[in-house]
Amino acid sequence: MKLTVPAIKKLRSDDPRGTTFYDSELKGFYAQAFPSGKVFLGIRYGGRRHRRRLSLGEYGNPLTLDKARKRAKQLLAGAALGGDPAQEKKQRTDMPTFAEWAKDYFTEIETKRKSAKTIQYYLGLSTKRFGTLRLDQVATRDVAVLHASLKDRPVLANRAVATVSACFTLAMRRGLIIRNPAFGIEFFPENPPRDRTFSVEELQRLIAALNVEQDLYVKAAFVLCLETGCRQGEVLAAKWEDLDLSGMRWRLPSPKAGRPQLIFLHESTVEWLKELPRSQESPYVIVGEAGEGRRYDLKKAWRRIKERASLTGLTAHDIRRTYGKLISREAGLHAASKALRHHDVSLTAAVYAPMHEAEVRDAVGKVLPFIRGVA
Repeated sequence: MKLTVPAIKKLRSDDPRGTTFYDSELKGFYAQAFPSGKVFLGIRYGGRRHRRRLSLGEYGNPLTLDKARKRAKQLLAGAALGGDPAQEKKQRTDMPTFAEWAKDYFTEIETKRKSAKTIQYYLGLSTKRFGTLRLDQVATRDVAVLHASLKDRPVLANRAVATVSACFTLAMRRGLIIRNPAFGIEFFPENPPRDRTFSVEELQRLIAALNVEQDLYVKAAFVLCLETGCRQGEVLAAKWEDLDLSGMRWRLPSPKAGRPQLIFLHESTVEWLKELPRSQESPYVIVGEAGEGRRYDLKKAWRRIKERASLTGLTAHDIRRTYGKLISREAGLHAASKALRHHDVSLTAAVYAPMHEAEVRDAVGKVLPFIRGVA
């Protein structure tokens, strides 16, 4: 029958399962009447072996006959081209919101990434912006708005988008979405990495200030940083069980890279470590101020030592940068990268072993005589 508004109003059925009336004009479009008087509109598509039905909803307000017929034409056209409207609707229904997926994503990578708390913070920024949207509804403009809202902090903005991109990439691998809306976002320019290091004279003043330091473990912590290039957090977390003094090795069970690493100690470093008093109340090399437990930072100690040594414009982390630069000068960039335990030598080159104008001129001055001699 031709489904019209008057015709639908007259439809009746005594079958509890409903009676289906197919439209004579649009093949596959139907109205299903029930004893209650309710009528549902829908479509049927596919061949005999794979015939499927999809309900468009109950006839009435807001689903009018015209709206249902228009939607039915679109869905039937898609089915004719090989689509499956019912399956697509199920996928949309099952699609998680970005907030739900971000939570699942973080749960999966939490134990694999050393910087999990930072990632959680970036995901939180994203969730505030488009957390209620379904994963497949998040558009590039949504990510672009997030990026632009943080333009006064370019590094933070870029890291946030990079984290969101990784989150969407995993969703693509899981088959939830077919594209990454964070792809193509142009990052803000960032300031070049810090390249401040200790001069020879500044290094001498630092060592002189450490030699008169009253707190034995503060002195040991900074000397260990100087002689190994380790980060402060790694030094403060070191336990005696991690040090093999006879083999002159120090095993970092959980460094920044997230995997165990070895540090090869020099024999002179091993000698003073053997003389460092061990606490019966603490397993840590750098014992807490009360003689037990551990220390969590050296900020106050660094301010005291920095003032004593009359150092300006220098941070405690510049000790590691200086160590890397000195190793690079003496043994080359590759050796510096290994000593600093970098996975990529380019990081060592950019951050820990930059060459200043005087160094470049000195290197050119050594090469030119050879070139001229050959000429």
